Amino acid sequence: MKILLINPPNIEESKVEAHTIPLGLLYIKEFLCLHNYEVKVLNFYFERNWQNIYKKLSRLDFHVIGIPCYTRQRFSAIKLAEVCKEINNRAFIVLGGPHATFLDIQILRRIPSIDFIIRNEGELTFLELLKIIKLGNYANLYAIKGLTFREDESTIIKNSPRHPIVNLSDFPPPRYSYRELMYFSRCESLTFHFESIRNKINTNNLIAPILASRGCNNTCLFCCNGTYWKNQYYYSPNYVFKHILEINKKFNINLFDFYDDDLPNSIDNLNAICDLIINNDLDISWWCSSRAQNLNEEILIKMKKAGCFMISYGVESGSEYILKNINKNLHPKEIKHVIELTKKVGLKLRVTISIGHPGENDKSIIESIDFLNKSKPDQIGLFIVKMYPGTPLYCQAIKNDLIDDDYWFDKNNFDIPFYIYERTLDQLLAYRNMIRSNLNATVLNEYENKVYSLELDLKWK
Repeated sequence: MKILLINPPNIEESKVEAHTIPLGLLYIKEFLCLHNYEVKVLNFYFERNWQNIYKKLSRLDFHVIGIPCYTRQRFSAIKLAEVCKEINNRAFIVLGGPHATFLDIQILRRIPSIDFIIRNEGELTFLELLKIIKLGNYANLYAIKGLTFREDESTIIKNSPRHPIVNLSDFPPPRYSYRELMYFSRCESLTFHFESIRNKINTNNLIAPILASRGCNNTCLFCCNGTYWKNQYYYSPNYVFKHILEINKKFNINLFDFYDDDLPNSIDNLNAICDLIINNDLDISWWCSSRAQNLNEEILIKMKKAGCFMISYGVESGSEYILKNINKNLHPKEIKHVIELTKKVGLKLRVTISIGHPGENDKSIIESIDFLNKSKPDQIGLFIVKMYPGTPLYCQAIKNDLIDDDYWFDKNNFDIPFYIYERTLDQLLAYRNMIRSNLNATVLNEYENKVYSLELDLKWK
């Protein structure tokens, strides 16, 4: 049985910013190969022509297709499923990822080319599904946790959820190819973050993604990760270090991007990872994202010694009122304390501010400006708040009749909607520009994408 795992192209939605390297698919591939399945990963992200995609797939033999479905690429994922079904109508099409997880029933009702949806993590559910497909014993589909499928034209079955994988280190890491890492280095916004250190280190300009954990312990209003994962689960420090070392030796890469939502959430794990890097004299540079919480001077010093050059804190707002509104569970004083420590030890500081949360007003924006001018970050990411399926904000909007699930299937609605029910988009953009123009700093470099996210590289007066 031949299995294709395919990252969809980015064609119809020109404003989409998506994953240029299908990290989840690569993890699933290694796990399935471990169980003796023939698996191939195709990355169509940069393909720009459906006819070319059709030709490439027509040359391949496949029995099962796995496609990740993110909200930003939903139409491309669906179109890809339809193309695969047209080429081989006996093949089974499996959708996974956050968008498919939260809209599984709606997708199966509307899209006949999709046979199965795997909710949440894919490894174990996919493996069980493949075993049943291989044996043809479809009566056992009802026992697969985390699976949603079409029983007949009018009946959709949603099996009970699967518990998250706790022992992540039992699953092999991706064995990247050079081509896969080349895809990652072409991500414009990511490249922006590394620009300031490129001339200081010996590198081939490739950046490798690393995961030390999965999930998030928090349920911020605008984010689906807390709902999707429920908690944060960790790879062992030795597992993480061995993966870094393998990439470093194999590809001569010394730039790493930790994909974790909150890398320092487990200080013990982070301590151990840093110790392994330091004790083995591994000369690398890396950055990570974090909540502005729990970090102390000791761990920050160790992170820097282990090669960390910048931490990105998801601040979201300088207003205590807004932080409470979005369930951030952080006080501005906590954030300021961690930021002061970060700057004290000499790490570069990046903060993200998201604009347009419920309750946003002139006062909260002024508080965010004041916060930025006092904290003096090296980089700032300014984002307009959007509504993603699965987020508490989206659920709130559904209850208030501000949006419904039909939105995602209307091909006139390519973009993810901004939260514009209290302020218009023009007002939110004015707030964004107000923040930029009131910074007491020189903008050294800036990057704006097609959905108005703005990245700033700053030098403070």
